[in-house]
Amino acid sequence: MKYTSLITAAAVLTGAAVLIGATATPSRAYTITFDDLSGDLGYIPDGYADLDWNNFYYANPVDNGYTDTGYNVGTISSPNIALNGFGAPTSITSSTPFTLQSGYFTDAFEDGDTITVTGDVNGVATYTTNFTIDSESPTFETFDWNDLDEVDFNDEQGSQFALDNLSLVPSTPEPASPLTMLVGVLGLVLCCTQKRIKSELLAVCAKNQKSSTNPLDNENKV
Repeated sequence: MKYTSLITAAAVLTGAAVLIGATATPSRAYTITFDDLSGDLGYIPDGYADLDWNNFYYANPVDNGYTDTGYNVGTISSPNIALNGFGAPTSITSSTPFTLQSGYFTDAFEDGDTITVTGDVNGVATYTTNFTIDSESPTFETFDWNDLDEVDFNDEQGSQFALDNLSLVPSTPEPASPLTMLVGVLGLVLCCTQKRIKSELLAVCAKNQKSSTNPLDNENKV
């Protein structure tokens, strides 16, 4: 019984080690706050947060004198927000598929604007939604759209909106860490030696059974 338990435990540990070592770490969500962009106003450059940005600007509402507007109200993390330049449509694109999770949207000047958001998969419009925003409080919108290569944002009234704390998840899993890779290698070594260990333990059990005829004897007596 002891040997059987030992074999079972070894098999479980081996399987766990191989699973941990061979599986890549799942991709983690990250939040784009725009706060690490330098200056108080500028065009969001391509490559920022591993995305390409079309007609998206960033701004510090306080430094630009917009404290009494939706720009300031929509600042979830200080000091910057993103905005659609001149009220025109905007988009983000990526050569690597991603998941759009959520974001905060605020009308810059008026109440009741409609925002239409469309998500493309392999260049084909696959997801779409629209919602109303105002300048008094941010609107938190959840998407959970997968495998995107482009997302388009449009204020149907042609006005500006503030965007902050946009959450994304890369679709490509993160590579395993050196630690999990080491565990994986150890797991493979255990796999290779498991059969030999099992054979040796079974041989010991058989020897013990032949040398003892009394069921009350110590099962490990040789």
